[in-house]
This record gives sequence, structure tokens and C-alpha cells, in this order.
Amino acid sequence: MTIKRNVLATSYEIPISMEMYDSINYRDKGDWLRSQETLCPKKLYEVLNSLEGISDADYNGHFGLFIFLTVEAKHDNESMWSKIETVITDYCR
Repeated sequence: MTIKRNVLATSYEIPISMEMYDSINYRDKGDWLRSQETLCPKKLYEVLNSLEGISDADYNGHFGLFIFLTVEAKHDNESMWSKIETVITDYCR
């Protein structure tokens, strides 16, 4: 008997620099809000998880300088990775 299998999602770790990690933590704590005209109080994991097909976004530093997330197979394409990269780099500015 052959077992049929389908890939539904893939989990990834995205390496980030210490500078990016520090920026994420600073912004997540809300300190950046005091100097912003337009307030966007969502944390990075909330922004990533709000993308269709993304779940389980996390980055607490305990397991190293990585952002972890899961991408559904039907959304795992260059367009989605472009969105993910844009969200992360914009958040770290």
C-alpha cells in the first residue's frame, strides 16, 4: 500500500541580524509610537499573521536570531515572499 501525501504548509526560519532583532523589539514595546505621526500599534507577528496563508509567526530570540513562520502551500510563491520581505524590512526601519 502506498500512502498518499500532500504538502499543506511549510515552516520556515528566516535569519535576521541583531540590529533587526533590536529594531523589532523596540517597536514591539511601543516606544516608537511616541515619535510617530501615524500610529500602527500591531506587533510584527500580528502583521505577518494577517497575511493570507501565513500563520505561527514568532521571534522571541530564545532559539536564535530568527523569525519563524508557516506558509500554506498554495501561498508559498515569489509574490508572498516579496510581501513577507517587505513587511519585515519596513517594520525594522
